Amino acid sequence: MKKIIVSKFTLLFFCTLCCAPCWAERTAGLNHRFRRQDGSNRNKEQPVEIRCSKGEQFNNIKNECEPCPEDTYMEDEHIGEKCLNCDKCEAAALLEEESQCTKTQNRKCRCQEHSYCPSPPCKQCHRCKTCEGRVAQTCTRTNDTVCGERVAGSTSVIAPVIITCIVLLLIVGIGILWKKRLYCFGNRNKREHQNMEQENRENLLNAPEPGVNLEPFLYQIADRVELKYIKQLALESGITPARVQMIMLNDQHDAREQGVNLLKEWNQRRGLANAFPDLIEQLRKMKLNKAADELQSIIEKHHSSI
Repeated sequence: MKKIIVSKFTLLFFCTLCCAPCWAERTAGLNHRFRRQDGSNRNKEQPVEIRCSKGEQFNNIKNECEPCPEDTYMEDEHIGEKCLNCDKCEAAALLEEESQCTKTQNRKCRCQEHSYCPSPPCKQCHRCKTCEGRVAQTCTRTNDTVCGERVAGSTSVIAPVIITCIVLLLIVGIGILWKKRLYCFGNRNKREHQNMEQENRENLLNAPEPGVNLEPFLYQIADRVELKYIKQLALESGITPARVQMIMLNDQHDAREQGVNLLKEWNQRRGLANAFPDLIEQLRKMKLNKAADELQSIIEKHHSSI
């Protein structure tokens, strides 16, 4: 019996010696696995977001902040943004500069003398009206002139003015009729004359007014003019191909937004005085007469109702 017990203990001792290395290796593997799971051996670096200060923009190529270019600004701290274009004080809109554009502040505009805008900041100012009689309140940059009651007896001045205007209109009308009669008896035949008169009348009627702000109509323009024509319009206005490409990269999957962004850049370059006439003229040159007629009608109706 004692021999059997000794034999069992001897067998157990040898099994323990044989299994010890395997058990140590397995324990080390488990410890290694647990270290990886709890994140103690992570070596990957997380990307660092670069925060730019006021007056700076982020350069994607250099991966660093740089000062805003001339005539652009950035008012707040940001991550990955581009500087914004400063506003322009258009003389045709009766605006003048109140404070200059800096790298941290947009240009401020105000109405010129003898003009006003009721709710600044304004894109378009209006000329102050003049009173025939007493001025109750002088025109300021935010309020129009308020006229008082008309002085009694002022109607005596109006009658001669009306008579003079009627006489002048009669003289001009007689002169036009006489000139037309002489022209009809000239070398050109009646049909050529009628065609020329008709063409002149159409040109006068269809000539768009200068000084119209196109900013509220950019989406309507983009809906009626294909992106390729808007791109052609931008290039012909002097915008470089590289600048056009950069603008279009902002909204690669939205052709409408690409067109609107190109039109914004084009509108700023043309200025308030020239943008509307140039737009209609360029559309007609590109044989887009239907779009030109629709846009001219929409913009002029809106402008006349203001």
